[in-house]
Amino acid sequence: MRKGQGKLIKRAEKLLPKEFVEKLMDESFTIKKLESLFRWMLLFKDCPEILDDWDAFCQDAFSFKYIYAITGDWRRTHELCTYMREKFHDCRYYVMDDYWQEFAHRIYSVEKDDQYLFNKDDMTHILDYIRDYILCNDYSDCKSSENFLGVSDEFSDYSDIMYKFIKVNSGIGLALVLIEEGTCSKDMNEILRIIRLTSQMVNGGMEARARCYIKAGITDEEWIQYEQMIENNVFNRNIVAAEIAFKYYPGFKDLVDSIMERNDASLYFISNELGNGYSSGRINLTNTKFVEPIFNTCTKLDCAEFGSENIVSVNEPAIKFSWKITFSGIFLTFRKYESTAIYNAHSRDDSNYGDEPLYSCRHDGRTKLDRTYLFTNDYSVLMQIPSGKWVPAGFHTINNDVRKGCGLIGTILSWFFQRIKDAKECVWKDIMAYSVRDYDLLPAFTCNEITAGHTLNEVMNAHYKNAGFIDWSRCDLRLGYLIMQALPLVNEKSRNFLLANKYMSFEEFMKTYCVHAKRIYIDPEIKRVDSRRYVVKRFLSEIIQKRVGADIDPIIYDYIDMSEMLHRKISIMFTSEKKVNDAHDDLAKELTAKNTPRVKVPKNSKFNRLAKLLPDDMEWIKSKKRLVQEGNEMHNCVASYANEINKDSCAIYSFVYNNKRYTIEFVTYKNRYSIKQLYGVCNSEPEDGVEDYVKGFLAE
Repeated sequence: MRKGQGKLIKRAEKLLPKEFVEKLMDESFTIKKLESLFRWMLLFKDCPEILDDWDAFCQDAFSFKYIYAITGDWRRTHELCTYMREKFHDCRYYVMDDYWQEFAHRIYSVEKDDQYLFNKDDMTHILDYIRDYILCNDYSDCKSSENFLGVSDEFSDYSDIMYKFIKVNSGIGLALVLIEEGTCSKDMNEILRIIRLTSQMVNGGMEARARCYIKAGITDEEWIQYEQMIENNVFNRNIVAAEIAFKYYPGFKDLVDSIMERNDASLYFISNELGNGYSSGRINLTNTKFVEPIFNTCTKLDCAEFGSENIVSVNEPAIKFSWKITFSGIFLTFRKYESTAIYNAHSRDDSNYGDEPLYSCRHDGRTKLDRTYLFTNDYSVLMQIPSGKWVPAGFHTINNDVRKGCGLIGTILSWFFQRIKDAKECVWKDIMAYSVRDYDLLPAFTCNEITAGHTLNEVMNAHYKNAGFIDWSRCDLRLGYLIMQALPLVNEKSRNFLLANKYMSFEEFMKTYCVHAKRIYIDPEIKRVDSRRYVVKRFLSEIIQKRVGADIDPIIYDYIDMSEMLHRKISIMFTSEKKVNDAHDDLAKELTAKNTPRVKVPKNSKFNRLAKLLPDDMEWIKSKKRLVQEGNEMHNCVASYANEINKDSCAIYSFVYNNKRYTIEFVTYKNRYSIKQLYGVCNSEPEDGVEDYVKGFLAE
């Protein structure tokens, strides 16, 4: 056995199958070749088929010591090795040979959905293109493909093209990532274009920039121009990102500048990461008063501070607004602080602000609103949730943020949505036709769903399973949405009524069938977890109230709430106040019975002796059924005392005195029985003499 072969076999026995180890016992191979075989066996230890093609496996292992194997796929690796041997293995300078191996491996191994993207012919096409149009263009001594790079063995002759090899290698890797994720199409001409352009990019953030260039649809000349500007430090990556972002959202910088010139009642701060940026505060001093500095424990905002003269108390909450641009798009952050104090800073000579006084701000740290949005270059709108994850922003959420904030937030976000509407005319146009207040009554779309849809029918049916009951192009979106949400809640007769009126205008329906349409809207200052469900229940409540012609809103809303709790279908077809009250009372009884626990008086109850003191016509209530019945018939909450009865804390009795029925609660105090409560129907006070009558039995 050769020197070192025994140690190699011992290592192999720990890592390889037995039949693989036996192959390493062949003494006809040099130790160097055995080590090469061992390394390759480790890559394909789960592929026993290599033993069937042992000669081919050995040839590849010996010839391509540094090749990048397609792990786990021996057949494809062998095909790649054979291809490289036939096509490029005559390169005289071994480093060049390694580069070609890396190129070929990257192209041949790329997958999407567990399928290889390119076959052998595709790889040949791509490699020939790289050789003839990327690497060889500026290399005057380059020969034909049959003797590629066969010109000299001197390293200096290859230094320039080796640098190109490195750049192309990065470009291929980047292009394949974009192709694999679907950013770039699989059209071969587009693939070759992306490989050529990415191979000329400046290092650092290449993937993000390339993805943005492709999505922006810029020309080859613009792509190269941007990269040359970055390489020559004409302007930085942020400026390139801004150029692309402003292509989608032209005029954004002008909008921010115009806001800074505005003099309204809001205090706000604006900053960005381009150029000098802004870091000053603007305020209308008519809504302020001068006070002593008392905000000693406050947190300082990230604003300019140039020395203070006095402090200003602000009646309006402060908004901190910041923005930045990356290749992902435009980021907007809004923070609304509940209380603020302003330090009036000295004026300074500044090219942006002239002699205008600058302010620094302190606040108490409490925020009413803290939101970051991302408007991407393909018109998606994302928002960051507390966990840090980015999710599609809901149109309803953004609208509420606008209404809770000041005019600044509304101005900025309305401007963005107008830009998106101009670019994505169809569905955005339908949504934007409704007033800001109406957004409470609109479906819970995300902005991305609106952008992706071509018609309202398409968007609604994609978002809701039960949206097919109506042609959304014919109906008022507000009324259609309310009806859609109400249909699962109501009974058949009510359902037919709603469907019969589904194509009415919203205003006409509200005028004809509802009492107060404004009650349906949500106050933006009131946070409700169930806001959409609340709107629908208010909608049904208003219809019932209009039909019965009585102002019994609390009774109606209780009826709807109890129907939902008991999973009963709601009726909106009542014709009188009495019928609503009867339905309400029936549900109340059912709900009471459902929520009342089982009643069981202890055998050794301390009220056993009380039963012997009281007359037989006074009934001791000892069961759940009888307790619920007492509560229903006497219209009181005695059923809620079930747990107290079970704990032997009280005893409930029912009795009749002078033809009037009463419910009474007995308790014990210092081993004596006493009356805690004694009421008639609907918790009415007992007539004179009733309490003394009962106390007479308790005297010992």
